[in-house]
Amino acid sequence: MSELFINYDEWSNMLTRNGLHVDEVLSAYQKCVRRGFEKKAVQFAHELYISSPHLEEKLWTRILV
Repeated sequence: MSELFINYDEWSNMLTRNGLHVDEVLSAYQKCVRRGFEKKAVQFAHELYISSPHLEEKLWTRILV
């Protein structure tokens, strides 16, 4: 019997306001924070902030962590 595994990532098909992939922006934001790249982190955070209230909420969750 073969099983079908569906890997569903809610962010993989979403785009930001400027057409960037949300999952990549979230990942890039987190990496910039960890590496101390403040200017880039702020740019990615701004992209999430302007895209939607849901992404803004996700951003605040990441900031608090």
